[in-house]
Amino acid sequence: MKTIGEVIKENRKRMKLTQKQVAVYADVSPKFIIELENNKPTIQLDKLYDVLNVFDLTLLVVSKKEIENK
Repeated sequence: MKTIGEVIKENRKRMKLTQKQVAVYADVSPKFIIELENNKPTIQLDKLYDVLNVFDLTLLVVSKKEIENK
């Protein structure tokens, strides 16, 4: 299973955007994008949602059991 940081980085590269460009579009700091892509364990969810919106992504929470059963 991919981390949120991996998904963000893959989408950023697929769209040929720099970390700075994503930061501008999401109205967050470039440092936040770097930390997000590097899976920093403490990130602000409101900023994460702003970044996800740049890529038209959403956050879905499922139980670990549900994932393990697939």
